[in-house]
Amino acid sequence: MKAKIEIPKYLIGVEIETSLKELDCSDCDQCLVCNSCPTCEECDLCSVCNERLAERYDMTCEEVSERGWCVDICEYCNPCNGCEYYRNSEYCPESRDHYYLPNDFLKKYFMSPYEDGSCGMEYPTRPFDNLSDYYYVLQKFLLEIDRDYLDPYHRCGGHTNISFEGWKHYKSIIYNNAIYFMDLLAYMFLSSYSYRRSGYQFFPNTIGDCDDKYSVIHFKTYCIEYRLPDSPYDANNHLLLSTILLSLSMLKTKIEYPKKEFIKTKELYTQFKDGDFSLSGKDKKYLRRKFRKMYRYVKPYLKIFGKEVGLDLNKMLRFRFRNPTHSSNFLLDNIIDKFKL
Repeated sequence: MKAKIEIPKYLIGVEIETSLKELDCSDCDQCLVCNSCPTCEECDLCSVCNERLAERYDMTCEEVSERGWCVDICEYCNPCNGCEYYRNSEYCPESRDHYYLPNDFLKKYFMSPYEDGSCGMEYPTRPFDNLSDYYYVLQKFLLEIDRDYLDPYHRCGGHTNISFEGWKHYKSIIYNNAIYFMDLLAYMFLSSYSYRRSGYQFFPNTIGDCDDKYSVIHFKTYCIEYRLPDSPYDANNHLLLSTILLSLSMLKTKIEYPKKEFIKTKELYTQFKDGDFSLSGKDKKYLRRKFRKMYRYVKPYLKIFGKEVGLDLNKMLRFRFRNPTHSSNFLLDNIIDKFKL
């Protein structure tokens, strides 16, 4: 009789990298705030005028207003002197939706965004204790910020952060199991442009290497960070990868394999992350065998996680192996109905 899988309490989040740049007034030769100046829009012209124009034109105030001459009163005002709005990006009307998420969504689900040197604005989510919220945010983010701003071509990525009860006691097992499948995961999930991020992660030869921030498996003080150069450009692709990483991290069994397979894993992972997905017939058989092995381990976990998000994640995983991201001309987002429970 198979042992029942118990899912410990966990937290999961992602750092979503975009090609957006923070608003910077230094490159602007015209302050667009002036076109819809808050001071002028809120101005009470009548109190400023105090019937000056009526006296000048020998008309009633109503007649001056009908002719649109009220704007002439601005000569008596000096609103630009010490203006708090001029060259202040907080008030810039230029496509601000492309730079900031709606405040309520941003505050509820994200920590403070910042500009990252590898791409542009980076949006770290808050940690979620369930996959349904995590999945919602991945999809909602794409609706609020155009998918093109998450394109791996522009070196955009998404680091997946995972923690669960007692994970620090299983570091050696987590490293052993996760690193073994890194070549397979890179083959399935990396796009043809992910090589542009190849300099931001390396294959850790030992568990000690996982202390380095650029290790593909990075043990932080509070979580496990997986730095596979994947981007939430395709929300469902990223969800599937995240649930596999979560499953592998929770395995209590240490997967045994010979040193030569560790060396082969490093060789193929490095090849794939650098953008070369060519395979010999022998390599194809090797990956098929490794996929079957990984599938046996993650299948019961994905069945449970799938219920949280209403998707058959095991079916998605089989599909992804047959149709790896780098060779597919479609997004999982566009065919997700095929996998709904």
